[in-house]
Amino acid sequence: MSNKSPNGLTIRSSLSRIISLTSTFTFVFFAFTSAEARFLDPDLKTWMSEKESAQQLLPSIKEVIVYLKPDASFQAQGITADRSMQRMALTMQAEEITQSLSSYSKEYETLWSSNAVIMKIDRASLKKLVKNGLVDGVVLNKTIMLDEPKASESKRKVNADQSQFTYGLQLIHAPEAWEKGSRGEEVVVGIIDTGIDADHPDLKGKVVMVKDFTKDNDGKDYHGHGTHVAGTIVGGNASGTQIGVAPSAKVIMAKVFDSEGRAELAGLLKAMEFMVDPDGDPLTKDAPRVVSNSWGSSSQFVYAFKNVIQVWRDHQIFPSFAAGNSGSSYLTINAPGSYPHSYAVGAVDENGELTSFSSRGPVIWLVKKLPRFITKPNISAPGYNVKSSVPGGAWAEYSGTSMATPHLSGVVALALAAAPELTIEKLTEILNSSVLDKGPEGMDNRYGYGIVQADQVVAKAKSWRLSLALSSQGKAHNR
Repeated sequence: MSNKSPNGLTIRSSLSRIISLTSTFTFVFFAFTSAEARFLDPDLKTWMSEKESAQQLLPSIKEVIVYLKPDASFQAQGITADRSMQRMALTMQAEEITQSLSSYSKEYETLWSSNAVIMKIDRASLKKLVKNGLVDGVVLNKTIMLDEPKASESKRKVNADQSQFTYGLQLIHAPEAWEKGSRGEEVVVGIIDTGIDADHPDLKGKVVMVKDFTKDNDGKDYHGHGTHVAGTIVGGNASGTQIGVAPSAKVIMAKVFDSEGRAELAGLLKAMEFMVDPDGDPLTKDAPRVVSNSWGSSSQFVYAFKNVIQVWRDHQIFPSFAAGNSGSSYLTINAPGSYPHSYAVGAVDENGELTSFSSRGPVIWLVKKLPRFITKPNISAPGYNVKSSVPGGAWAEYSGTSMATPHLSGVVALALAAAPELTIEKLTEILNSSVLDKGPEGMDNRYGYGIVQADQVVAKAKSWRLSLALSSQGKAHNR
């Protein structure tokens, strides 16, 4: 019997990776007693055990994100008084936990959507903090790098006629979806990325708001990644080729990654909170219905985003995430795409074949205090040599699951334009059943459910909306 998996990965190396990941998982979540924080960043645990240098005049300081244990106040029931109450409760808890800490920790910033506070801390204070009964976990405010796609250097060019539409739009049947009457009208898509060239001819007039969480403070895209992603979602045909899946939709851009593709974890959490209420007025309905995230961490085991993604879902914001470019081995999908409550997108080429770089599942997740395997990614979309907009009014072809994700986000926009009443649960059901199935029948750890088909998604969304309307009429008639 062969010891090769269908992916070419040996059973021995698969088992080795499983054992390694499971050991890491167990350490991360069970390294402490019940009286201590459930989670402590391994880097912080190492730092906490080190001694201060005798030559140091001041203690070493780290910036951390402290997650508090959930209570009844941490329930998203709207973003009016409940959000204010959550902030108040969080501030009271923060004041309580900082009372016994050093002066470095007296200033902090709250993140209501994460049930967390950002603060600076020394070693002695960290030792006290992890023993505080209010604390659920402590994470180092690390730098997260874009899993960067590059302008394609592959000798193999896309073998498809792209004179009218990119091959990606053709592969997912976006033009057929438009013929069914949905081009993303009235839908706002959030993007967390490197900024945007709002004056690009394919994007001009489609950018509702830009918020900059970097030191640049101007929202401009000095990298190119964000503008490329935005073009795939809402871009037009200024180049002669239609590049956007939902050309009538609008975007809100949160710039978190700088020109080198670097972001701070705290900045990402702030940007994710921003997406729940972009204008800061809880009485206005300005939140995007889907947020496209062409980024991820370097590990499956990143605790940081769990709460805020649940808040997105509670507020009917669809969490679209790149699966990652760490293929072709199994168990390579990283957070937040690895979360059960996020939606991860793998990448295929113009022939519908999975790319070598697209990350594979499964992922390991804690279910009733035990590690369980969960199938990922959720779905696949075009991500090889994708043509889209780049800053300066130009176009380029990039490859990566970063390019696949905006295709899916655009399809979500089409579905929501066709049926604005769609819940995340129903939308997910429609997406999962509207695919070109690849690999083993059903969901698998390479393609997910398959390659998303926009025309099927729009047709099912419209049918569902009609059924909803008829049901409502029937109930009204019977009263």
